Amino acid sequence: MWWVLPLGGNDSAGAGGSTSTATGSPRATPVSRKSQDSATQSANTDMLTPDNIRTAIKAIEKETGRKRFGDFVVYSDYVSARVMVNGSNVAFESYTYRPGKGVEKGIIGGSLTSLDKPFTPERFNWDKVPALMKEADKKLNVKDPESRYIMVMMPNAFYPEFGLGVYLSDKYSRGGYLRTDTKGKVVDVNPAEN
Repeated sequence: MWWVLPLGGNDSAGAGGSTSTATGSPRATPVSRKSQDSATQSANTDMLTPDNIRTAIKAIEKETGRKRFGDFVVYSDYVSARVMVNGSNVAFESYTYRPGKGVEKGIIGGSLTSLDKPFTPERFNWDKVPALMKEADKKLNVKDPESRYIMVMMPNAFYPEFGLGVYLSDKYSRGGYLRTDTKGKVVDVNPAEN
């Protein structure tokens, strides 16, 4: 099912370099203020960080006045959420959050399936995201990932509790994912096939 989800943007940041003097000894290349600002801005707008995820959650909750979600997906450049309609355990409205643009209501609304359940995003340990992304890079067998995202995983017959899914895929849509519990402990690893 995760293969049909829209792909997030690339999360690249600028890098400095080095040059050599006439004698061949390396020296650092000065980085301009503009380059530093650009790199800082890129880092600040990467949504796959604990602070930026919490910023998105708070912004969506403030905009909607609601704290229960039916779906929550974090891409590198935006967040997508199904926010539950007050008084219902099945009806939802869709919202997105983008840095610099804030919260926008989508045109899609609907009902959760019988397999989906409402949840509050605060129950997940978002502080584990950086470590989970590193673990995904090591274990998912995706050499040059072009898409990275994290989504809330619903309980199922194999995993009776909510969790997070950390997904990587390359330009050939070859990917893998790992699943965690709500505390961020990895409970399953599904690497890409060769």
